[in-house]
Amino acid sequence: MNNKKNFIILLSLIIVAVIVLFFYFLMNKKDKVAEKNYDNVNFSELVAVDEKGNTNFNPKNLSDSLVLIDKSDLSDLEKAGLVYMREEEKLAHDVYVVLFGKFGQTSFDNISKSEQTHTEAVKSLLERYNLEDPSLNKVVGDFENADLKALYIELLNKGTKTIKDSLEVGAAIEEIDILDLQERITQTDNDDIKVVYENLMLGSRNHLRSFTKNFKNLTGQDYIPKYLSQEEYNSIVGENIERGGVGLGKGKK
Repeated sequence: MNNKKNFIILLSLIIVAVIVLFFYFLMNKKDKVAEKNYDNVNFSELVAVDEKGNTNFNPKNLSDSLVLIDKSDLSDLEKAGLVYMREEEKLAHDVYVVLFGKFGQTSFDNISKSEQTHTEAVKSLLERYNLEDPSLNKVVGDFENADLKALYIELLNKGTKTIKDSLEVGAAIEEIDILDLQERITQTDNDDIKVVYENLMLGSRNHLRSFTKNFKNLTGQDYIPKYLSQEEYNSIVGENIERGGVGLGKGKK
């Protein structure tokens, strides 16, 4: 009788263990598949960075990499984030185009070209998820989002006064971009979106370093951050230009 009772107890424990293991592997299956895919993604080649920090997306490498990352359904918040970031990156491009035309400062020309690749990177996600592009057929200074339109006008009103003001505006735009991207990253669990956002943020950090360095060279003064905390600002400009690309904690050099 005792042997039979012990056998039933042992069998019950084995069944419970099998059920627990089954659900464990089931819950972790998606993560393991994703991890396997990410091993094939060359994050370091998603962007190219020159000696001055101009950070450009490589469209072919980005496209090839996104194919290897599984798509997931988008929440309304994620959709709104992509649409907004498409226009925010366009805003940076458009402001820099105008400021280059005004002052002829080469950093605005170079970084505006980088920003064009940034907004195109977000566009690639809009196309991937069949979302309407708010920047389609839009000229410089034309935006769907009323807040961004107002910000564009505000920034140009200040930035076109003097070359000093223009560099302050350039740095402020990159500060805004960093903060907005940090927020958007917390709002998504889609790895393809995170990869693009993380590399956009790398570019913004590099461009912030470039603008503030030019500001220092022009004025002899340190730039005072307008949106970032002093601590976070110092942690960014205190580092060297970031090379290569980043993504999901991988590939940063």
